[in-house]
Amino acid sequence: MLYDAGTAAFSEDRIILSLPFVGVADGVSGLYLPEESPTLFNGRTGGQMAADYLAKAITSAPLGSTTEEIFNLANTFIHQEQAPYGFYGRGEIECLAGTTLALAKIDTEEIEILQCGDCMALWVTSNGKVEMTPNQVFSHEMEMRTRIVELMRKHGNDRNKMWQEFTPILATMRRQRVNRPGGYGLLNGQREAQEMWQRLVLRRQDIALLLLFTDGLVYPEESGDEDLGQRILVLYRGGGLDAILAETRRREERERDTSHIDHAEASGVAIRF
Repeated sequence: MLYDAGTAAFSEDRIILSLPFVGVADGVSGLYLPEESPTLFNGRTGGQMAADYLAKAITSAPLGSTTEEIFNLANTFIHQEQAPYGFYGRGEIECLAGTTLALAKIDTEEIEILQCGDCMALWVTSNGKVEMTPNQVFSHEMEMRTRIVELMRKHGNDRNKMWQEFTPILATMRRQRVNRPGGYGLLNGQREAQEMWQRLVLRRQDIALLLLFTDGLVYPEESGDEDLGQRILVLYRGGGLDAILAETRRREERERDTSHIDHAEASGVAIRF
């Protein structure tokens, strides 16, 4: 397992290890300006709250629950927590907290994987084939980063000024894309989140290695590349999860002046069979 906080203001990643479930979650708070505080839920940011409820759903669900049932239970918890704020009724999707996730249920015969948003799963079969879930957020992330670079240059690399202009733009993007067709999934209490996950079942005897990780473990611009899985595997075999993160940190350092953050929060789990 690997966790690195990077330079994130709040720790919202979570590693889940509650056998037979294992995975990662990347909490996302409702939109707020850097000089403001995010909406807090009993002292937790929205992203922390949502990731915690995913973990709670796993520990409180009946024995034998599927990943889909866990997802739905967590979605109910998150909805109940945020409903009093009125975000759902007013359609203020940008204000909703949630979490993306890559969750595996490992049984004796099968490995069930549920993926949502920009957390990813990579697996290597016993005959060496590498496969990977796509990053649902990739096109949104690339458009967002392009706008951030433009605004950072416009404002002389002043992140506060960039966020002042970019926040209403991002609010519109979230309303148009979160849990919407052609957009990306976020476990945020919306019923529509149930239509955005990706679920697959692997035969355990066919799998040699499974990696589950948040988007911060890999450099964003590479997460849409078809050969990303192979590059990740080469790094992993050369130095484990630490080697994957080290390469990402090198890339981030080169782009730091025009990025919204120096180093992203990153989490990963590697399971060998």
